Amino acid sequence: MLSFNDILPLLNGDVHSFEDIFAIILNASPSHIFPNPTTIDAYLTILCTSGSLTLIINDQEYDLHIGESIAMPPTTKLSHINRFNEDCRCFITLSRADYFITNAGALTKDLLISFRENPITCYDQTELDIIKDSHLLCAKIIDSKKSNRGALTSILRGFFACFNARTLNRDVFIKQRILDAINLYAYPDISIEFISNHLSMSTSQLSKYIKENFGTSFKQLANDAIVRKATQRLSATSSTISSICYELGFEEPSNFSRFFKTHLGLSPSEYRRAIKKGR
Repeated sequence: MLSFNDILPLLNGDVHSFEDIFAIILNASPSHIFPNPTTIDAYLTILCTSGSLTLIINDQEYDLHIGESIAMPPTTKLSHINRFNEDCRCFITLSRADYFITNAGALTKDLLISFRENPITCYDQTELDIIKDSHLLCAKIIDSKKSNRGALTSILRGFFACFNARTLNRDVFIKQRILDAINLYAYPDISIEFISNHLSMSTSQLSKYIKENFGTSFKQLANDAIVRKATQRLSATSSTISSICYELGFEEPSNFSRFFKTHLGLSPSEYRRAIKKGR
């Protein structure tokens, strides 16, 4: 079992530690952390700020993406950390087990149990910025000459309250990230390789997730997004069909018309006439 003092030398990055109690590691590259199965006798949090990584915790695999954090209470069995790409960076907190449990504020047994049952917390961009700022503030206080246990305990109470302030439904979070990316890049040449790279996921992982959670394929989701863009422009603008065709990334109006009719059963001009007639 690894204690606080055993773990700290393994954490590479911008390390800010206070005695043998608490540490903040900024912009850490997690690829070489805990290469062998081990049990940690400390409280550990990992916040993914770029890229993604895979962890095996208590024999269960977790994928961590940008804007997601994972909390590991003392006695957690951590088997592996594997970085997906070279851009993976994390903010890490490490707290000595006994200090965390007795001093970190309103962290009760119920909260520790909830961390074990639902270890991953998802943040939107605003929340992610707040959490990152709280890490930076803690690091600055630790480095200050006025840093002491009392001040650190007060900061930790606010820090962990903020850290666990809001947990989004992870499936909703991931689904929305996928849909947002597809909608943003919904052009005829969109590829699963491009979107998976944008989301810091492997292509097989993304394809499997879409099939299991949307009940369809990546290609169908992409085509649906293109159709939505097309129908919106045909119904809400007076742009010519050729202009809409090129705006959506089609090389020729004939290609656009064929694509549109395949999915809606009407040509773009027929669809526009039907919309006008129904008004």
